[in-house]
Amino acid sequence: MEQADILFTNLADTMILLGEKDVDKAIKSYLLMGIEIVVFKLGAKGAIAASREEKVRVNRYQVTVADPIGAGDALARTFIASILKGFNLEKSLKFAIAAGTLVVTVRGDQENLPTQHDLEAFLKAFEEE
Repeated sequence: MEQADILFTNLADTMILLGEKDVDKAIKSYLLMGIEIVVFKLGAKGAIAASREEKVRVNRYQVTVADPIGAGDALARTFIASILKGFNLEKSLKFAIAAGTLVVTVRGDQENLPTQHDLEAFLKAFEEE
C-alpha cells in the first residue's frame, strides 16, 4: 500500500487491512502511509476522496438499479482518468460517482460505461433537479 498513489477502499477492506472502523481515522492512517489520494467507498452513501490537503464527500445519485456489477470498476477508472486530466478531487469524485451510477442502470458490467459527455449531461440533469 505504501507504494500506491491512489487507494480505493471501503469499510470491509479497511477492517481487514487496519482493523479500523472509523472512516476518518482510517483515511488519516492511509495518508500517513504515503498514499497520495484515498477514495473511501461508502456504498449507498456515496464516497469520500481525501488527500493531505483536502477531503470531499459526494453522495450517491438515486436511480433504479438493474445490476450492481461493474459500479466499482467504473468509479475507479473514471476517478483515475479525471485526476489524470487535471480535475480536482471534487470534480473527479462527482464524475466517478456518476459513472458508477450510470453503470448500474442497465444489466451487464460494461454496457453503459459513460463518456465524459455522458457524465457531464448526467450531472447537469441532477443539478437542475
